[in-house]
Amino acid sequence: MTPDQAFQMADAKLHGLEAPPDHEEARYWLRIGITGALSGDRLRWALTQLGTLYAKPTASQSEYEVARSVWELAAAQKDPVALCFLARLDADLPSTQPNKEIALKFLEQAKATGGCGGTEQTIEPLSR
Repeated sequence: MTPDQAFQMADAKLHGLEAPPDHEEARYWLRIGITGALSGDRLRWALTQLGTLYAKPTASQSEYEVARSVWELAAAQKDPVALCFLARLDADLPSTQPNKEIALKFLEQAKATGGCGGTEQTIEPLSR
């Protein structure tokens, strides 16, 4: 199976394109795609998506830690969405100690690499 085929399967499972969403199977297909891709836009996308599967609203602290690790890999590849997710974790996630200085750093990096929705509005209060 090619990475593109694995990512298509992951996308279908993430968004319930063919059946109800199945996040466990999406994780599987994302890992398969990641191992085949290992660079570029596809890798950044897959890592960011994999992180979102761990950071679901009902996630435990350990799942958020896994999400952070995966997003850090994507952020190292300059993925603006992963940088924004990391900023959100550091700014106001209730289960962790807020670190607005690190959150601001992530948002500024995200802005420099294309940003994500609401980057400007989020940077302004953090920079006070």
